[in-house]
Amino acid sequence: MQLNFDRSNMKKFSFQLIAFLTFCLPIFCLAQPCNRPNPSDNPCNASTFCNTTQLNNFCSSVPTPSAGKVYLKPRGFCGTLESPSWFKFVAQTPSLSLVFRATGGCGTDGVQAVILDATICSDTSTYNAVSNCINQNGGQPTATVTANGLTAGKSYYLLVDGYQGAGCSY
Repeated sequence: MQLNFDRSNMKKFSFQLIAFLTFCLPIFCLAQPCNRPNPSDNPCNASTFCNTTQLNNFCSSVPTPSAGKVYLKPRGFCGTLESPSWFKFVAQTPSLSLVFRATGGCGTDGVQAVILDATICSDTSTYNAVSNCINQNGGQPTATVTANGLTAGKSYYLLVDGYQGAGCSY
């Protein structure tokens, strides 16, 4: 079998390839709701979401607290850290709102969460909260973290923790 790629065939092939990459590939890549980065208890090892679309319908669980372990607590966090989950994401727009729904294992407690900017991941003095910090004490069904003034293309940190060690899914 021999393929002839004259100008009209090449244009048709190029168009089909571009259409596939533009429309079909993103659907295949984003179709699985929980096939995303795993949390880290250390911001310097945080997995990165390539874009904020990957945060839609994201689900994970707060890890079981480790007795006696001391975690990096950044400025702007509204609680104590017993079992932190750190992620990074690349902002696409100047504002972002994330709705958290704590489930399973929370009891009457929920999650705490904040979006942070930092220049040095291991230095708490370089962290600044760029969102409100939520604290679902009392097991409120949902809570929203909203960040404004984000820079498109820049990486930010998302910190999620179970309230007073609650082992929640979210």
